Amino acid sequence: MLGRKDATRAVPDGLVPEPFHTVNNIIVDMLDFGCQDIEVVWSLSAHTVAAASRGRPGGRPHPALALRLEPGNL
Repeated sequence: MLGRKDATRAVPDGLVPEPFHTVNNIIVDMLDFGCQDIEVVWSLSAHTVAAASRGRPGGRPHPALALRLEPGNL
């Protein structure tokens, strides 16, 4: 089965970014945790696109958010 496992206990306070954290807060925290800068970008962009997709009929993102997976855009 793919995906993450269900949690068995709550995450300690301060470990997961809160909705009110700024991008700068999140970047600093993730770099301190050991992530590389590109992993921070991937994580933030993946969650941004997912959030943008939920609000539209059929779950499709707005055409302006379409991802172009071409070698020059990666």
